[in-house]
Amino acid sequence: MKQAWNDLQTSHMIAGHISRGNPFGTSDVLRGIKVNEVKPLAKLIHKTYASYLPTAFPVHYYGMPNGKIYIIYSRFYEIKFGGSGLEFVFAEHKEFNFDYINELVVPAKRIKNVTTIFAESIDKPNQEITILKIRRGLNSYGEATNILNQEAREMIMYA
Repeated sequence: MKQAWNDLQTSHMIAGHISRGNPFGTSDVLRGIKVNEVKPLAKLIHKTYASYLPTAFPVHYYGMPNGKIYIIYSRFYEIKFGGSGLEFVFAEHKEFNFDYINELVVPAKRIKNVTTIFAESIDKPNQEITILKIRRGLNSYGEATNILNQEAREMIMYA
């Protein structure tokens, strides 16, 4: 419900920019992307509950407008005196790129085994990922996705 509300707010914000003519101009299409739709800009392309990443929680793979694939996963961290908390990790997948307009995942390098299943090739041992940031204080994947959608908006507006 919260995600749907945030998507609705995003749609109203973008519609407001379109009606004012700034920064999107008078068109509802920016760089080939329809910005007046009620859809998140970060596109969920894969979700797995069991991953090779160091987490016991689900891992979400998102295609971004800049052609990269971002990963969100959560993990525990230790707090003083034996406590623990939950942090969300935002990372970039280096082995694949994302064609945002056509919604296609493209290998960054040539894959040796062409018959592998997508889920097996994107989530495998020793993935090449770069951690971009770690956020503590988030309560859900929905909040983490909102942060990712905000970055996607910035990628579109300032690209």
